[in-house]
Amino acid sequence: MQSLREYLNAAPDLVYQALDLATAGFYVCPISDPSGAGQVREARSADANSCGRLTDVFFSKRAFASLGRPIPDNDLWQTWVSLIHPEDRQRVVDEIKHAMNQTSATVLIEYRLLRDDGSYRFTRESGKTVRPDQLGRTCYLGVLSDIDRQVEFERRLIRQNHDTQTILDTIPTCIWVKDEHSRIERINRAAAEGTGLPPEQIVGKLTRDVYPTEAKRFEETDATIMQGDMVRAVPEKLVHRDGSFRNMLIDKYKLQCDADSRARILVVGSDVTELVSTQRAMAKSEALFRTMFDSSPIGMLLVGNDGMIRLANERCQAMFGYQDGDLINHSIEQLVPLSSRGAHRRHRDTFSSVPEGRRRGDIRHLPAVRKDGSKFVVDVWLTNVSVDNQVMTLASVSDVTEQANTETRLKLAVEVGNVGFWETDPNTGRVELSPQALRQMGITEPITDVQGFLDRLHPDDREATLKAFDDHVRGDLPIYEAVFRLLHVDGDYRWVISRGICIRDDDGVAQPAVGFHIDITEQQEMKLELERSNQDLDRFAYIASHDLKAPLRGIQNIVGWLKEDLDDQADPDIDDHLRLLTTQADRMNRLLDDLLQYARIGRESVAVQDVDLAKTVPELFQFISPPPHIRLEIPGDLPTFQTARAPLEQVIRNLFTNAVQHAGSQNDRIEFDCRRDGEFYCFRVRDWGKGVPAEYHEKVFQLFQSITPRDRQSGTGLGLALVRRLVEQAGGRAWVESPQDGGAAFGFTWPVKYRV
Repeated sequence: MQSLREYLNAAPDLVYQALDLATAGFYVCPISDPSGAGQVREARSADANSCGRLTDVFFSKRAFASLGRPIPDNDLWQTWVSLIHPEDRQRVVDEIKHAMNQTSATVLIEYRLLRDDGSYRFTRESGKTVRPDQLGRTCYLGVLSDIDRQVEFERRLIRQNHDTQTILDTIPTCIWVKDEHSRIERINRAAAEGTGLPPEQIVGKLTRDVYPTEAKRFEETDATIMQGDMVRAVPEKLVHRDGSFRNMLIDKYKLQCDADSRARILVVGSDVTELVSTQRAMAKSEALFRTMFDSSPIGMLLVGNDGMIRLANERCQAMFGYQDGDLINHSIEQLVPLSSRGAHRRHRDTFSSVPEGRRRGDIRHLPAVRKDGSKFVVDVWLTNVSVDNQVMTLASVSDVTEQANTETRLKLAVEVGNVGFWETDPNTGRVELSPQALRQMGITEPITDVQGFLDRLHPDDREATLKAFDDHVRGDLPIYEAVFRLLHVDGDYRWVISRGICIRDDDGVAQPAVGFHIDITEQQEMKLELERSNQDLDRFAYIASHDLKAPLRGIQNIVGWLKEDLDDQADPDIDDHLRLLTTQADRMNRLLDDLLQYARIGRESVAVQDVDLAKTVPELFQFISPPPHIRLEIPGDLPTFQTARAPLEQVIRNLFTNAVQHAGSQNDRIEFDCRRDGEFYCFRVRDWGKGVPAEYHEKVFQLFQSITPRDRQSGTGLGLALVRRLVEQAGGRAWVESPQDGGAAFGFTWPVKYRV
């Protein structure tokens, strides 16, 4: 039987017609000369390298006709190349050149060709180098196919897949699509994120490869759905790669369509993690509420809108004298005295209408009645709560009978005493004063508004008093406090200190303010008298120091004149007497200075400034002019801090002076030390003199006290008294120690932050 190849060889025109009908045309490009086999490769290479400018190329009519163009008369290859889309042109030429260098490999090239109407057609070229026996030379054959519709279909399919995936990715529910072998073909973003892998690492894999731990259960339900059974609301866990998991409810559906005979599985997973957590939290909250309710140290009641008791804890039942469960489903009114039940019922109805969570009408000192009929007093705090979609009232009840009795006694004591209470509403100007507050002004007629109160307030005190109250109402001050004068009925003004606080609602809006007045007239008069006495003392100390110093200066001048008159002719006794007189006059002068300084401590303002102790301490030591053989030892880390320089320098200078005076001829050093102790610096001045016996540790800080005999004293006896007074004025303390190795150590504390 004749083969198709033999038949077509006998009728070559039939091959041409078949190619032209079955394709979008073809072309043939000879790439070697029949002059010799040895030259084929060289010729082929040369033609291939110049294929961008070939002239010996043959195109079928359909190649150009399918583009709506006639076959050009010349330059066929250049015209053909110019029709290739500019973005594809170089790639196509390079691939054809590569194909020409191959012996038998078939190449597939896809590119766009320009139609006559200006549009581009997607074309697939199947190319191959062939060597027909009849020609005796190698040719490149390019067969063209129109794939425009195929490309458009593929694009539409890609868009549809993209749109479908976009829709799936916007759904918060987890979605998987599998084949009958549990291979995952599609997954949405929610499911991929829940798995902890990007979609490209999931799609195409078997379920057991992605979810190895849960694979057996997943595949069993896959088989169930493929058999036609339902899989609905199956609880599962979607395990993340990091070990965390989400609680899921899984539904599975069998997908079947006419276009594809293969059945698929649609898996829909609803994330119920929050729901499960909420349910657990609600159960835990309910258990916690019941535990707290039953174990509360105060009485607890849960009352419905109908006034019936739903729950009562053990403490509440014992408080009212009932046994376990006796109060349940009984009216709340039976716990209130008969005379108060009507008012209580109205109050309960009003409170029940308040939205859930609002606190209203907390009741203080409510009369209550026990089961045996005995009465007592309770405080009640009410809160509306939602139970099973019903608004109920949660009441906390405390027995305050003893407290109420105490408050009654306290009220009587206050009325008898000198404390008056007041209440005022900053929004309306209403004022209410207790009887004692009125008695402080000697009146009985009530004052009901702010103006009535201002009429009795001293004109000089009104501005400061009103400002202090307004600052507190605005929230600038935590409490209101003012000292002012109120006009008494006898025409005199009484000094009063007033303190109070403004009550605020849940929104922070100021409500009535309450407070008290205390008559401090006697204290204020004593304070004024003390201030006058201090002023008199200051004037006396100043005048006395100057008046007493005048005769001393006269004595010193006379001694000087006597020395000049006597020249060197006085006998030794007279020189000793004059020297002693000069020494005593100098000591008396220093004594007057120290007395004046001692009297002024605490009554003069001091400046706070930076003090560098590493620089200041050596300067103070040199200021007292110590003997040359005594040196000062200080640590290398003395602090710099802000404090009152003058009193601190006075303390250190006095301690240095005291140490040098008692050092003795054998002592060659004085030690100064400092360490931080919380909010204070602890200073220490140590000498190696004769020391201070333990029985004198307190005595040496008293005025004019010294362990040195008076006739041998060079000081005034006020140095250490000044030290203690200045240190205590600063908030510290001063002391003396007797070290075991001899000498004395004077210590004092000084605040790190000095308060003026």
